[in-house]
Amino acid sequence: MKKLSKIIAACFSVALILGIYSCTSDTEYLKFTQDGEVLYTGAIDSLTIFPGKNRVKVQGLIIGDPKVTEVRVYWNSNKDSISIPVNRTSNIDEVSTIIDGLEENIFNFVVKTFDAEGNSSIPISKTAEVYGDRYIASLFNSTF
Repeated sequence: MKKLSKIIAACFSVALILGIYSCTSDTEYLKFTQDGEVLYTGAIDSLTIFPGKNRVKVQGLIIGDPKVTEVRVYWNSNKDSISIPVNRTSNIDEVSTIIDGLEENIFNFVVKTFDAEGNSSIPISKTAEVYGDRYIASLFNSTF
């Protein structure tokens, strides 16, 4: 029993020492607010990307944030992008556009919404395949 109480006392001492040394100053959080607060717009909802021949159709809903004025779609590692203006109504607004002139490949599309002040939403990513001549050549006619 004496050995058990020594082990408990040692564990308590180690926990107390670790607790004291792990504390940070009470102003540690201020380093996260140095540049002011970060404002985000509402992200696009129900994002769907429909594949096509050398193009895709990007479609989504703007539901919650009335300040959204623009949707930007990025692809090709953010080297290419398209901007879609949004005219907000009091209802749910649908955003839909076709991106033409894409080569046959699998693309990762990143979609962000923006307000008039340039604040963006958290990016939403979707992957889609763009079809082309190689895909068409691989199709077989089936006759039943």
